[in-house]
This record gives sequence, C-alpha cells and structure tokens, in this order.
Amino acid sequence: MGKARTKNHSVTHSSTERILISCAGVGMGNASRVAAVIEALNEMSLEKKRPMSFHVVTWGSAYTFLREFQRESAVSFELIEAHSYGPPQHILNFSSLRSLFGFGRTFLKNLRFLRSIVTRVKPSLIVLDSDYHFPSYFGAGCQRLYIGQAKDVLERARRNAYKPADLRERLNFYFKERLDAVLQHWFSHAILVPSFTDAAAGAANRGGGKVRRIPLIVRREFLETAAGEANRQSVGILLSGSELEKAAFMELAVKFGLKVFSPRVSSVPSRANELDDFEVVFTQGGLSSISECLARDKFMVVFPLSHHPEQLLNAMEVERLGLGLASRLDDLERFPELLERIRQARRSDARVLCNGADVAAEIILETLNSARAEFVRPNSAQAELVGLHASEG
Repeated sequence: MGKARTKNHSVTHSSTERILISCAGVGMGNASRVAAVIEALNEMSLEKKRPMSFHVVTWGSAYTFLREFQRESAVSFELIEAHSYGPPQHILNFSSLRSLFGFGRTFLKNLRFLRSIVTRVKPSLIVLDSDYHFPSYFGAGCQRLYIGQAKDVLERARRNAYKPADLRERLNFYFKERLDAVLQHWFSHAILVPSFTDAAAGAANRGGGKVRRIPLIVRREFLETAAGEANRQSVGILLSGSELEKAAFMELAVKFGLKVFSPRVSSVPSRANELDDFEVVFTQGGLSSISECLARDKFMVVFPLSHHPEQLLNAMEVERLGLGLASRLDDLERFPELLERIRQARRSDARVLCNGADVAAEIILETLNSARAEFVRPNSAQAELVGLHASEG
C-alpha cells in the first residue's frame, strides 16, 4: 500500500500553488465532496490563470471512487493511496485486543506515510475532509482547512433536543460528532460546514470567523439541468458507498423490481442522469447522497444507518423541511403502506442551495491569498532594517 496513481499530472513549478487534500476512506460521500471541490478549484484556476496542482490522499472506498472519477474527469490531480483499515464493518471494531492493535498499527503507519507526502509535496494549503490523520500535518508550514458537518450536526441536535437511543449511539455521538468538532476547531485555521439551512450565510460569513457555514456540496453534473421528466410513480434506491445495511433494500428491489444504485454496480454510486429517472428516491442518511437528491429535486425517504446520530439528524432535517420522509428499515416490510405515506406527504417548495463547492473554492482561494500576503509582508524587524538602510542612503 502507499502507492500513488497519477492521471495527466503535469510537473509543478515554483509558481504553482499545491493543495494537499486528505480524505476519509470510509464510504464514498467524503470522496464525492472532495471531487466537487477539485472541480470548482480547477475552474477558478483556469479562469484566473492561477496555476494549481491537487494531491489527494485517501484509502478504502474513497480511493475506489476517486480512481474512477479520475479516469472520467478532465481535471488533473495526483491520487495517492494510503494504508487501508479494511472493510467499513471492521473499522473501529475494538471487540478484541488484536483488532485494536491492528487499527493502531495502521494508524501509525499512515501518520509516517502522510508525513513523507507532506515533505515531498510541500503544500501551499492542506484541506482535510473528515480525516483524523491531522498529526501528520503539524509543522507543514501552511494553513489547514477542515470540511465537515460536525458543528451543524451538534446545532441540530440541540435544536431537536436529540438524545441517543442506546449506548452505542451515545458513544458515536460523543466520540464522533463532539470530538470531531473539538478537533476541527483546535487543529484548523478555518472550518467549512456544509449545511441544509442558513445557506446564504456562506456568503455572509466569508472573510471573517473561523467557522464558515456553506451550502451543500455536489459534483458539477448534479447542478446541470435535467434532461427530461421523471415517471411520477417511480421509486429508485440509492445505497451508501459503505454498503452497510443493504440487505433489506436488495430484497425489496428484487421483490418489486426496483432499480438500485450501489458501488457493487459502479465505482461511482450515483450519477445525475440516473437519478433523473425517478421521482422518489430511497436513500440512507449520508449527507452526500441526500445533497445529490436535493440538487436533482427528488423527494426522499431517508433510512439512516443504525447507531449513526448524524444520519438520524439528517433524516429529521429532510422531513422538517418538507423535502422527504424519515423512515426505518422495518418500514420496508410494509412497502404498500410506505408508498401511501409518500403519496400523502406534504411536499415543500423549499429549495436548499447545493453550490457549496464553489463557495468552498472561493474560501480556499481567499486563504491562499492571505497566506501570500503574510509571506510578502515584512515583519517589524525587517521594516526597521529597511528604514535604517533608507536613512543611511
């Protein structure tokens, strides 16, 4: 492991700004978000004639997704594979000392590996998307930005008086969402928070403040105009990149002849033109899948993964905004009744902004600009020395 794959990756030069992106490898949602931000940055780079190179390091399902995206995309970036932690269902399975030791050993190997990447790339900026390998990036000599939903999840949890249903869900909430928010705030210079609401605040809080709320993030294809009308009676199933808890959906699809979008079928689990064939989409509670459905104006039935607080809160938000229904796997056993609930649901005309990739790219450029200004600005000692030379002259 630890190999790099490159597609049309031009040699960088001294004027090229190098952006190193570190992406979590569980599932494909983070990778899809990273791909969208790279697309937006590449467009701005060409428009402003500002040379940039992109270096993405990840592992697992995210690597599989980005490898496929790299093959199909006109955007050039270096894709680097870190050491894998294994299948999603085995990650953080600390039921034995052996599994705990294995995870720790892989984590330390990745810290060393990523440190070597920093030394080689010499990044102008580091962007992390829900990645926990941040110790590798201390002392990198550049600013660090986080992209993550944790702060928005915590705000919605407070607003909804959310309480975890069991111990496992409570542990996920405190050690994933709360700890994630603390680490992001402690480690980064700025945090970009994709959000359902207050999306306009993405523009309002640019240029000030550490936490920047931005619209939801989708790839360019999901922002294009739909080719045609969907069949109003049709239902499609969009599974997460992790492929967890998929058995009930597959059984439903076989029984009623429904189409399934799954990484087992394609390395890129969702495409805009395929979602356009359906009026209603059954999906799990990951933010990227929900964002893609919103961008294509699909009514959703959201089935959050068990013990995943952020997915449960995402489903609640979709229902609160009138953009879909929050549901449970048990409801799949009563499919006709579920269809009736969908027919009777009050559908909102609310629109959620999904141009977060452009907003994120603008903030990244602002950060690079401020770093440039800081680099060329003389410090007080230099200023005094310049003044002394001037007076002597």
